[in-house]
Amino acid sequence: MKRGKRLLAMLIMVLVASAVQAQPKPATKPAAGAPGDSMVGEMRVETLKGVTYLHMDTQVTLMTIGPTVEPAVTKLLKMLSDAHIAPAGPLMFVYHNATANPNKKFTLEIGFPVKEDVEAPAGLTKTKAEPFKCATMLYSGPVAKMGAAYQQLYTDLFGEGLAPTGVMRDYYLYFEDKESANNVVLIQVGVQ
Repeated sequence: MKRGKRLLAMLIMVLVASAVQAQPKPATKPAAGAPGDSMVGEMRVETLKGVTYLHMDTQVTLMTIGPTVEPAVTKLLKMLSDAHIAPAGPLMFVYHNATANPNKKFTLEIGFPVKEDVEAPAGLTKTKAEPFKCATMLYSGPVAKMGAAYQQLYTDLFGEGLAPTGVMRDYYLYFEDKESANNVVLIQVGVQ
């Protein structure tokens, strides 16, 4: 289990650098190694309701995720605009089976929640995700420092005896630019 913790912490740090059951606890704290410009909230374990979303899928590695995201989001927004589809929620990334191996490919879904009756235009996939049991944490700050939030979340979930499922989601609740201290991201790590 300790090796798994180290691998997952490494995965999250590399991933981010390159690119309701718990009681709510008050306040936030500075993200480790990032005082003043980023904050992490407390972990909560929740079962979030299902969501229907349109997405594009890409195969990335930890080394290629950073350069892949920006052009993919630009393309996705244009596809939605051309199809006259309004997102019903914030930008979301869904990671499937990412590992600590920086050269191993995994699937990254980049998408937006939509109403259930929306038809997927050519080039996009419509998915109805079931309710999601996950450990969650709010993060605010620059994208490059999200690794500290992931590291804290994994430390907390392992400390509670929870096991990750291999699916992670990021919801970009507020985004100015990748360096902004004002960005707000809801991080979700699926747990068994």
